[in-house]
Order: sequence, then C-alpha cells, then structure tokens
Amino acid sequence: MPRVQESVGDIFSAPPNSVLLHACNCRGVWGNGVALEFKKRFPRAFQIYNEYCNTPPSPSHQRSLLGTTLLIPPQSVEEEENEENDNDGEKPDINTNHYWIACVFTSLGYGRTVSSAEVILDSTKKGMGDLHKKLSFLKASGKEIGDVWAVKINSGMFGVQWDRTKRILEQCAVNLKVVRPVEEGEDEEKEDTTIKAEVSGIPKKDFEQGDPATDGPKPNERKRKSVDEEDGEAIGNQGTKDVAVDKKKKRKKKTADEKRLKQS
Repeated sequence: MPRVQESVGDIFSAPPNSVLLHACNCRGVWGNGVALEFKKRFPRAFQIYNEYCNTPPSPSHQRSLLGTTLLIPPQSVEEEENEENDNDGEKPDINTNHYWIACVFTSLGYGRTVSSAEVILDSTKKGMGDLHKKLSFLKASGKEIGDVWAVKINSGMFGVQWDRTKRILEQCAVNLKVVRPVEEGEDEEKEDTTIKAEVSGIPKKDFEQGDPATDGPKPNERKRKSVDEEDGEAIGNQGTKDVAVDKKKKRKKKTADEKRLKQS
C-alpha cells in the first residue's frame, strides 16, 4: 500500500480518533489557510500550540522546534467551550474531542519570513520521523488512534510544490490519507452520475445515455419519426385525391349515359 493515498474529501470529516495533520510555523500563529480553520474548530488545541511555541518566548526555543511534531490529544468539549469567547463567537466543532491534532513544524516563520523550500522539506522529513515515534509509543501504551489525515501540506501559505513534499512523505514511516476539495474545472456532475449509476446497478454508459422508455426518443429518432409521419400524411393525402378523381369520373360517365338515353 502506498504511504500517501490521495482522494477528494474534507479533512474535518475524518472518522473519530483520527489524527489531523497540518504543517505549522514555530511562532505560534494559525492565521491563514487550513491553519485558520483549525484555529476556529479547535480553539483549545490552538492555545496549547501557541503556548508551546512561546514558552519560553525566545528565538532559540522556536528554532529548536523545527523538524519536530507537537501531537495534541483530544480535548473535552467542556474545555473547548471555555475557549469559545476567544473564537469570534463561533462554537467548536461537535467532534472536537474525537481528534488528535499533529502540528508538524516545517517553517520557522510565516508570511514574508517563511523558511526556504529546502528547510521546509528537510523539516518535514524530520518532523514525520518524530511523529512516527510518538504514535508508536502511544499505540504501544494502549491508546486508540486511527489513521493520519492531512491536506497537501506546505503547498499553501508556505509555497512549496506538493510533488516535492509528497516525495518526502513517501519515504517516511507514517501512512497518510491526503484529501483535497474538488478543484475548479472538475466535473462534479460527472462524478455524481458515476455514483448514481453504481448505486442503481445500471451500466454507466446506459445511465448517461438515458432510458428510452422514460426519457422518450433520442433527437435522431424524433427526426426520423417526423419524416415517417410526413410520408404517411403525404400517402394519405394522395389517397384522398385519388378517391375524389374516381368520383368525378363516375359523375361524368353517369351524365354521358343519361344524355344518350334521352337522344335515343
């Protein structure tokens, strides 16, 4: 099985006890992209991450975080609700207490101070190794931990091409389920058609073409039918003309016979 399995989906729809992984800076900031969504959904996890980065508040401490992973255990709903006032009034996700949050420190800074691609990739490799050790220890101690889910880390605000990060992840010991939303230009209706066809048991090609019994004739069939109807009408009209001619001939013959009788 490949280390990295990609599919279309939503990381926040992962099953309970899953590990939700994302790449983080070492400054304690979740300000944009998927990190901001993590902050909104898991305010208590964000507080833990922020304090971890800034205790002690020194540059040397933050530099030491590069290439490591902070694994935050599931937080109780009560703890998350206590942070609601710091979350712009938004209520935490109902499944907050079901997820482990893995913060892989791949960049020292963010925005204009983001680390170079080389540093990010090297930190990704080291951070995944650190995550593997922590997961192995927790599972050996009896903790119930599901699959590791992620987005295309480093490819957003950190600006590293996904293919480069993917090559690193494929060399690591952690299996990942990487999900992404439907991209612009993808045909969602076509995907829905495939799903409907599979559910109904109708072959895909037949499903896409429609059912003549319910959808009516196809355009070329309708055209052909119209021509046949016109031909039928033409034949009917010609028959009516022939009957009228026959009646006229009979009337003329009858009139001629009556004239001969009178003359005789």
